[in-house]
Amino acid sequence: MNQCLLQHFYREGNFEAGDSLSQEMHSMTDSKLKEPFEGMHNLTRALSDHQIAPVVEWAHRNEKVLELSGLRLQFQLHTLQFITLLRETGAMAALKYAKHWLAPFNETFPADVESLMGALAFGNSLEESPYRGILYDDMWGEAEDALIAAYCTVLGLPRESSLRLCLNIGTSVWPRISKVLGIMKDRPGVDWNPEEELPVEVDTGPAGRFHSVFVCPVLRQQSNAINPPMMMPCGHVICLEALNRLSKGNQNYRIKCPYCPAESTASMAQRITF
Repeated sequence: MNQCLLQHFYREGNFEAGDSLSQEMHSMTDSKLKEPFEGMHNLTRALSDHQIAPVVEWAHRNEKVLELSGLRLQFQLHTLQFITLLRETGAMAALKYAKHWLAPFNETFPADVESLMGALAFGNSLEESPYRGILYDDMWGEAEDALIAAYCTVLGLPRESSLRLCLNIGTSVWPRISKVLGIMKDRPGVDWNPEEELPVEVDTGPAGRFHSVFVCPVLRQQSNAINPPMMMPCGHVICLEALNRLSKGNQNYRIKCPYCPAESTASMAQRITF
């Protein structure tokens, strides 16, 4: 939990609180944990000052990771610089910049690049032009959010800190869980083990989904650590409890797959993880 708090403070840029917590933990501040987030906040400060050069340099160094993740940070940055040049310096400077930096994105974002090139004809009068849609109030703020998401991707971390994510999900689902628990207390014989599952299905939204779950097609119940999904040699998957029932508890007993003619033994099934 302390590590979770420590990472949250550093991720949010609250380095003083992070260092203070580290001292209370009677341990030296882990530079490997702190330094990456110092680098991230140095870049966000540069972007807040409308300085894209250091951010572009960082994005270029991590270009392969960003491309594999489907992130368009580099294009966003060059678009911002292009618009800034067009409005403050003029069409010629913006065109020169576009030929060097935006041309490589023509195949990836053809419609966006076409709009930017069309905007060249209107120079610093973009607000009254048909291309005014490329301007919006929070362009730099959106780029900063994209930078943080990209930086966390490079570090192998989700966009939000674990602490923030847990708090957001917990506060959103707790009212429903609390209501169900109140009903369960009034029903004798109804018990719930909080370590196994929630008493009611809850929707955490896309941000709270990290892996798929498996529902056994034979017993129609969700698998868990005690009753994991098992894949038979034929490729069909059922839960361990269903496999044991079919094999009658004998690992060498030949059983027929419930969904195809293939036969195998329970010992041949492999546990899989979703």
